[in-house]
Amino acid sequence: MSPSDGQHIYLHAINARMLEHTYGSLEFGPKAITGKILEKEGGSMTEELRKRLRYLQHLPVTCQFEVAEIQLRQPLVKKETLEQFHGRYF
Repeated sequence: MSPSDGQHIYLHAINARMLEHTYGSLEFGPKAITGKILEKEGGSMTEELRKRLRYLQHLPVTCQFEVAEIQLRQPLVKKETLEQFHGRYF
């Protein structure tokens, strides 16, 4: 998730796992998604965060970024995916 205005906003890992569950791989998923933001957290990249959030390793140290968890629904994700992630997602 990276808006056209250059902001560093990325999809939460739980959402990425849900999309992978539905599509097999993120590369086969939709190019753009929309959904209600459930939670958004901001931060500044540090060496420690780089080690923990490997998918954000490309960001330079001190770069400001946000991670957004969004509510994914059918038909974007399968019913089985929603059931699989129910305890961790809702």
